[in-house]
Amino acid sequence: MKKFFCIINFISIFFVFAEAKLIPFSKENKIGFVDENLNIIIDPKYDSINKYNGNSFVMYLKQTQINVLVNENGIRNVQNILLLGDEKYSIYMEPDTFVYDKTGKRIRFLRNLQHDHNSSSKYIIVFNGKSENIIKENNEYIFMDNKILELFAYDEKTGTALCRYSGKGYSLIDAKGIKNNDSYIFGIRSFNEGLVFGKNLKTGECGFYNMDCRLIIKTDILDSSDMDDWYSFPAINCGVIGLVNDGKRFIFLCNGQTYHSDNWCIINKENTIIAKGISADYVYPFYDDVAVVMTKIGKKMKYTLINKKGILITNEEYDEIHSSINGYCMAVKDGLDYLISSKDGSIYNCNSFTFGKKQSE
Repeated sequence: MKKFFCIINFISIFFVFAEAKLIPFSKENKIGFVDENLNIIIDPKYDSINKYNGNSFVMYLKQTQINVLVNENGIRNVQNILLLGDEKYSIYMEPDTFVYDKTGKRIRFLRNLQHDHNSSSKYIIVFNGKSENIIKENNEYIFMDNKILELFAYDEKTGTALCRYSGKGYSLIDAKGIKNNDSYIFGIRSFNEGLVFGKNLKTGECGFYNMDCRLIIKTDILDSSDMDDWYSFPAINCGVIGLVNDGKRFIFLCNGQTYHSDNWCIINKENTIIAKGISADYVYPFYDDVAVVMTKIGKKMKYTLINKKGILITNEEYDEIHSSINGYCMAVKDGLDYLISSKDGSIYNCNSFTFGKKQSE
């Protein structure tokens, strides 16, 4: 089965950021951090953002192949880390998992269990060597079932999880058992905000289903889509999703697919069209209530930002724009690095950032 084994290099180097909000910015293909006044906190030196949750980031250093945890309490080298929200994280050291608060203090010990993705401070998806389950803060398990091969995500409100179940394939399950009577294909990364993208193999209906397997948003996929694409269909974020209308039907694209149209639409999770008539080749998932729009111009792809009403908040096209993190998008145009405010589209040249100096537009 999956599962990997790493040893933590627990050398800690602390810098006190005084509860500063951490905003990543890029410069010459390296990533650093500024605060809310766009003062530099950490010079650009990281190669990528591996994971983030709120004000906690796992950064990657390619030269040393080290993962670094960065939060408002400092910087420490880590391996095999899982962010449990913004306040806690866990480290797996074979065969056990250790849970820490954001200051680095160990607060919990899970014997002979390996943590897994999409966990939180209230519940942790764990693997015991044979099956997966969810363990709560009081160390009780949610599922009395040893046939759950993988757990991909959990909806705390309804007590429903998306899993791969022995002999049943991909399923929605709660404490009483499997919830879907028919067989489905589900997008394992599309489970969020009470909806999951899937296809009922009996009826052929495709779209976003709620936790009771009721179809809420009907949408097809490209005819060229294959089974691998089901691993990269995105989830609804900020209550909305981008779909393209080909004149007869809505079509949902996975990451990596494109479809040029002047009728991309924004649909909310109640299946109401919020905006339509958007020209794009792809609309990425929303974060901080804005989405990156990719449009092919000539032989090149250009990028802009729209809000949930479908209104452009950038007046220029960029060579790169990354999804918003903590209110800002990293962007590149003509070789220069920028930060774009996801609130109003204000643009800041990263070459102007300094330590301790408030930036202006």
